Amino acid sequence: MNSNDKYNILVREISNSKNTEIYAQTYGLEFQEFKSIIDEIENDGLFEKGFWSISHSYIFMGLKFKGKNFLENNDKKEYHKIERKEYNNINITGNNNGNVVIGSNNTINNEFNKKF
Repeated sequence: MNSNDKYNILVREISNSKNTEIYAQTYGLEFQEFKSIIDEIENDGLFEKGFWSISHSYIFMGLKFKGKNFLENNDKKEYHKIERKEYNNINITGNNNGNVVIGSNNTINNEFNKKF
């Protein structure tokens, strides 16, 4: 099971749990992985900020609006690959006051830099 699946399962399962004290072992996770996923869920604004007990359990404080919306719409957290596209030809016509930079190790020559 990948991280996205674990994230989505934890949001659903913890939200529907009758207990407010949640343990990593309940979901077959090591504590550090469990904590990092919970931290991400809180950072994404789905859970109210909870507490960590000495026994390494997470005290669930409830869903935020975003969390309720996430569940109602059957949303899923997914990280997509970032695509990199290169464009080798740039044609500029007319009076261009902007900057166009292609390649690497470029110097930008614009009116501000010339006067400065």
